[in-house]
Amino acid sequence: MHLLEMELELEYTEREWKSDVEALERFARTCRAARVLTLDSGIWRALCLRTYVPPQQIGPEEDALQLVKQHGNDWRRFYIEHPRCRLDGVYISVVTYLRRGETVSVYAPTHLITFYRYLRFYHHGLAISLLTTDPPGQVVRRLNPTLRMSGLSFGRWRLRGDLVEVWGLEDPSVPEERRKYSLRMNCRFKSTARGRMNKLEMLSLATENRRTLEVEDVPIRPSKPFFFSKVASYALEDRVEQAVV
Repeated sequence: MHLLEMELELEYTEREWKSDVEALERFARTCRAARVLTLDSGIWRALCLRTYVPPQQIGPEEDALQLVKQHGNDWRRFYIEHPRCRLDGVYISVVTYLRRGETVSVYAPTHLITFYRYLRFYHHGLAISLLTTDPPGQVVRRLNPTLRMSGLSFGRWRLRGDLVEVWGLEDPSVPEERRKYSLRMNCRFKSTARGRMNKLEMLSLATENRRTLEVEDVPIRPSKPFFFSKVASYALEDRVEQAVV
């Protein structure tokens, strides 16, 4: 009877795990019966169909119902193994380098410079990129479409295989008629000991002339990979936005 009650609770109650796999796994660790219930393919199928939506997470010609066959028709394996951009947090790259200061007498100071690159993705295709010296504690809660600050740009994104393509990155504070160039960025997903697909390596950065469409590569050294950091408030924003839509 206890198992039946838990199954009904999982099926009919609107819970956080409906869209948060980490909450689902936390529930699964509460007891053996919970683990059995959370292995139900229907739960993972719903998560996959909600996550792998074209044209952002998969191509317009692809279908999650077909892609799952590459993972033995196991929806849980599909969700764990197939690349996806996480929307419940931000990807952060921390770059540090040394810069020589002005020589004063016999003393030549050396400065340690630290700056941050932030990438946030939205399910409808918006990408937010920010280059700043402000640390995450001052940025992540404000990183949304209403933010306006130096180094900010908005663009579009899509995931093809393990390659993340970001294009059309432009400063939203500049009037449309004055925007001459946009940025393009390509990154590739990597896995680490801390988790699968939680690391983004920047492969290229380029400027694109909006009038001629001419693309010119931009040196990206020094460059460090992006690492994913979950932000609890983002999941709430996503649920509210989905409800409005």
